[in-house]
Amino acid sequence: MKLILYIGHHKVGSTSLQAFLAQNAQALNANGILYPMVDPRGLIHMLRQSIGTKDKPGLLPPHLREPHSALAYRMIEAVSRRGLPQQFAQMPALSDMRSTIATQIERLSPHTVILCSEVFSTFGDVNEALIEQLLALVPDVTQIQIYGVLRRPDQYLVSWHGQRLKVGEQLVPFDEAVAGYAGTVHLDYTRVLRGWMARCADARITLRNYADVMETGNSVRDFRKHADVAWPANLTPPPRINLSLPLPLMEIARRGNHMLASQDALQLRNFLMQGCGEMALTPNAQVDMLGAAARADLLARFMPVQVYLSQVSGRDAFFPNLEEIANCPPVTQDEAVRGALAQLGPDGFGGDLSNPIRVFLETLRKEYGLV
Repeated sequence: MKLILYIGHHKVGSTSLQAFLAQNAQALNANGILYPMVDPRGLIHMLRQSIGTKDKPGLLPPHLREPHSALAYRMIEAVSRRGLPQQFAQMPALSDMRSTIATQIERLSPHTVILCSEVFSTFGDVNEALIEQLLALVPDVTQIQIYGVLRRPDQYLVSWHGQRLKVGEQLVPFDEAVAGYAGTVHLDYTRVLRGWMARCADARITLRNYADVMETGNSVRDFRKHADVAWPANLTPPPRINLSLPLPLMEIARRGNHMLASQDALQLRNFLMQGCGEMALTPNAQVDMLGAAARADLLARFMPVQVYLSQVSGRDAFFPNLEEIANCPPVTQDEAVRGALAQLGPDGFGGDLSNPIRVFLETLRKEYGLV
């Protein structure tokens, strides 16, 4: 039996990949490729697919779209004090998840099992025993392929910070937060890989630069291209999901998480994610979220990681353009935020938001000299 492990990273298209695998679980299973569910609702989802009932694209809830993330969080919960994210709070106990996976492998006898979650990237950092526990879920494996995607750290960190803002976390400004990511899987990528490399010495390692993934098209196309499996025809592509906050709006969301009641902060975030499509925002690539000093520090911190990644991948430089981290884009974050706020207000976008949000936005507009 072959085991293919997608171990992350975060913010590299993992949600779309998981949605693709979940939407096509039964079609894969019919061809000997098991993307196992972890609870009874997941098994019902597969049964519905087997009788021709198709889910509406984009509407899979997290417990069906990302079953292995639920599994990973349960595993982490068992060895630490970390709780489950809210979207997985109703998932069964870890013992039940393990039994559900074991039953599928026993009854379906697949030639390939795929386990896929960005949360696996944290296993070596939380407790390396988690890696062995995950491998033990799939017995009698003769081949292992580990597939991972990593993103240049300056681009990754701002995207990860935005993801945390999207779920309502109350964070410090991004330029102050970067140093806090040192010593974690979010900046020291060696922590993502070393545990897996040590415990899967004979595995085939496929380590991809996110920029190369985007040249392939998207995360699903790249995984299909590089995962050692014969894919069946006519698989359903995933919808575009887990959109990112535009950089000019990130500070507005951050301040809202601090200053607004939770429901108003959620309404603001939804508006910023979905309701600002017609605003003329500074393109992300032109916004400097760090400044020269923080960029120089980030580059210096990451150079030893680059050496390790290049050795693991067999490339001269895993991120060939790494030194571009030091180059400041032309528009400061404050300038980009001010340009966005100039379009928000009573006579602009957001005039139909709740009164607390309108008052909040007017307060920001005053701070930025727009009133």
